[in-house]
Amino acid sequence: MIRDLDTVSLKKELVKVRDSQGKMINLPAGSIGTVVMIYDERVGCKSRPAYEVDFCDSTGDTIALLTLAPKDIKLDRSFKTMKKSGKFRHKKRSS
Repeated sequence: MIRDLDTVSLKKELVKVRDSQGKMINLPAGSIGTVVMIYDERVGCKSRPAYEVDFCDSTGDTIALLTLAPKDIKLDRSFKTMKKSGKFRHKKRSS
């Protein structure tokens, strides 16, 4: 189950999506993002989740903020393991 602030990765390439500056880009399969909101989409009498995912570059700046279906993403457990093991370090930004 995917929850808020979980790290996810794309299952397939997303072609021609708008980045944070309005340019069209491709996000390759395996791109890492963070779930920042979960929506409950209603289709007829059925409901299904949708996820707002923030994709960032190595400096932490947003590349794209997209609403995706569960079929488009998967929970990325390897990233969580890296954070817990201490192998992942955030770079400090210079002012």
